[in-house]
Order: sequence, then C-alpha cells, then structure tokens
Amino acid sequence: MTEVISSVNRINDFSLSQDGQWLIAVTQVGETNATGEVVLYDLEDGYSASVIHKHRRALLATGIGNDNSVAIGDVDGLIKVFKLFSNDTPSDLIGHTSEIDQIEFSADGRFIATASKDKTVKLWNRKEPNTQPINLKDHPTWVWTIAFSPDNNQILAGTQESVVRSWPTTIEAMSDEICGQIDRNLSKDEWTLFVSEDIEYEKTCENIPDGE
Repeated sequence: MTEVISSVNRINDFSLSQDGQWLIAVTQVGETNATGEVVLYDLEDGYSASVIHKHRRALLATGIGNDNSVAIGDVDGLIKVFKLFSNDTPSDLIGHTSEIDQIEFSADGRFIATASKDKTVKLWNRKEPNTQPINLKDHPTWVWTIAFSPDNNQILAGTQESVVRSWPTTIEAMSDEICGQIDRNLSKDEWTLFVSEDIEYEKTCENIPDGE
C-alpha cells in the first residue's frame, strides 16, 4: 500500500479522468457552516494539488466525463458543471432538494445522472442543460448509489433499504417498457395535448391499435 494523497480537509468523494492523468476530489472545509473545495491532483506530477474551485457549502459528490467535464454536488442539492482548464462560467443544475450522494456521466456523453437523499435520481441532458431533467422518483428512501449499464440504455439505482432499481434511458427502451403495459396508442387529441400540436402524429407502439 502506498499513500499518495494526504489532505487537511475531509475528502468526501473523488473521480479519475479517463486518461488517468487527473484526479478530482471534493472536500468539506470545517464542521459548522462547512464550505467546500474542488482539488485537482496531477498524477503525472507526483499528485501535485491545486484548488480549482471554492464552494460556499460542503461538497459531497463529483464525477468526470470523457471530455473532462466535471460535475460537483453539495449538501443543499446544487449541482455545478464546468470543464477543466476552461474559463467558461460553471452552469448550475437546480432541482434536487437534499444532499447529493453520487454523480455519474454516461459513457456516450448524453447524460449526467445524480442521486440524492431527496429520494430521486435525475437524468440531465448534456446537450440541453437548461431543460428540466428526467425525474426518477419512485424510491421510498434515500438513493445512495447509481451506475449506467455498459450500453448506456439503463441507469441502476441503489437505495437505503438495499433495493436496486433499473430505469431505461432511451426513448426506444422506454417505449418497449410502456408498450408492454398498454392496449392502445394515444389518440390524435391526446397527442396534441400531451406531446405537441406542432409535431406530426405517429404511433408510439407499432403492434397495438391506434388511439380512438
């Protein structure tokens, strides 16, 4: 065993870049009214450390994408996303109401998934970060951990009561699941109401009747 990092502040989570050069750690500074820091470690330079972001609240979770985009989550449920070595202003992902337990990027770059003590998993569309996330909320207790399947078509969520649930992440997978539970498609009036009057009507499920 070799000790490679020694921190004066509590490290709550860390994530390694895909190329293995960078390690991102999120910390809690202090106990009462704790703040947070994002620390960047350069593995090719003897784990040299630099603080790249100071946060007003303690940070609990982080994830890094294959394009070196970084997401951090705090005790209040706020997510911030930024890119390493960029001067762009970080973007805020707002929606969680409690502590963030884990953050994962999908390997195909489509989603950021976040798990929280507010009993939800949220899927954020990286191409449209300002839109509302897909909200996976049928969890009776805290969501501790999440993982994408290798093909990125499923998100797995583990909860406090030791249950793991699987959710589809693609329209195709979602429609396959839905089509097995209904006996007709939307009607044209329902399509206008629930989808859009500007999008041409089409059958969602090919093997069941049109809506009446």
